[in-house]
Amino acid sequence: MPIESEGQLTTKITTGSVNTLVYKGTGRFNAILMNAAATGAIVIYDSATAAASGTVIGYVSATSPIGTFQAYDIPFALGISVNDAAAGSQVITIVYTASS
Repeated sequence: MPIESEGQLTTKITTGSVNTLVYKGTGRFNAILMNAAATGAIVIYDSATAAASGTVIGYVSATSPIGTFQAYDIPFALGISVNDAAAGSQVITIVYTASS
């Protein structure tokens, strides 16, 4: 469930999620926060489905420590899809702004 703060939305993705559709529609991908140490690479796509496909708009390496914050501010046309190749113990927060 997205949480709104000053126009930005956040969605937390937890352990075991392999492919997750965060949002379907247009907007801006603002940032990603690692709430637990990475156990595998995470790829963020501009995609309207949960599949690991589309234009890559973000990436977190498999060795990113807890607390890693990466700012992007990249527009997306279809939506935000997150692929956690390891489906490990990482917990991430996606920050984005949806177009009205």
